[in-house]
Amino acid sequence: MSNCRILFFGDQTETDFGIEELLNHAGDSKHLKTYLDEALRVSREIVNGIDEEDPRKLRFDTLSALVGRVEHEESPPIVLRALTLCFAQLGHLIIRLEKDSTLRELWADQKLLVVASCAGQLPASLAATARSIDDLVKAAPEILALTIRAALDADRKTDAVGDDRTKSWAYAVFGISMPQAVDAAAGFNLRKGVASASRLYIGATSAWATTVIGPPSFLAEFFAADPFPGKRAIALPIHTLFHAEHLEKPNIREMIGTAPNLERLRLEETCFISSSSALPFVPQGLRDLAGEAVLNINARVTDNTKVFAAVKGILGGRNAVITPIVAKKGAARLVKALGEETACIEDVA
Repeated sequence: MSNCRILFFGDQTETDFGIEELLNHAGDSKHLKTYLDEALRVSREIVNGIDEEDPRKLRFDTLSALVGRVEHEESPPIVLRALTLCFAQLGHLIIRLEKDSTLRELWADQKLLVVASCAGQLPASLAATARSIDDLVKAAPEILALTIRAALDADRKTDAVGDDRTKSWAYAVFGISMPQAVDAAAGFNLRKGVASASRLYIGATSAWATTVIGPPSFLAEFFAADPFPGKRAIALPIHTLFHAEHLEKPNIREMIGTAPNLERLRLEETCFISSSSALPFVPQGLRDLAGEAVLNINARVTDNTKVFAAVKGILGGRNAVITPIVAKKGAARLVKALGEETACIEDVA
């Protein structure tokens, strides 16, 4: 029985973007250099056109400057953080496909399993629909543009709540179930009479932890009451309301706009799992698929318990080799869920 190859795209808790590898490899790869140059141009063009009180807030001149801000600022703008993750993931995908001919053949033949957590769903949607590295390079700027607009949508909705954007808006609580967290947050909202836009809610869950999201002032009051006795809670580097089912849904049609390359590519036989439903996406065009990815990121709960169970079911007893695409933390969690006797992370050194 052959091994299953899995492309795994991480979320915004990932911190190792591998920027040096991208820049070093660009000298030896026409595809990567073209991608980096065009993606940087398009990203700067869109970011520079965003209406901000302080125009310097989102400006950057080089890829290194972009990543440097995200890595070193205590609470970098979410637009830049989301852009950096997507930028890095698509670049590393190109590198992996160029270096690994077996992986490239399986990918082109639509025989890979594509798994992505939260923000990783957007670059993963391109990985699941492209059939060549040329396809990736051509469509990547449109995915990056959509990433910026999706992050800006969440950013502005968070600003409207009016709380401290320098503090964490999301806490992972270990060892509690989704129903426990939902009940505790609902009880707090009811007692406080919290307005809908400001309420605490559950944005993600896994076998190990469940994430409570909301304004920092309410989170501080919530956890001060010790709602989960004996359970550990940690602040995540997230300062924005993602996975917010209670907020107005993004206008996907307007957000995507004109995107000829998204119109051209289609999901067909590749198995790509939704981070929300944990079901494989049905065949569809990349424009529609990318729209579903945005909804999963901005407006739907991420359920990694169901996603990892779905992966196990798809494997059907086969072993898995996981290729992490800026996903060291997420890939390690997937290995833990599948069992080290079943899954391993590809050595890409």
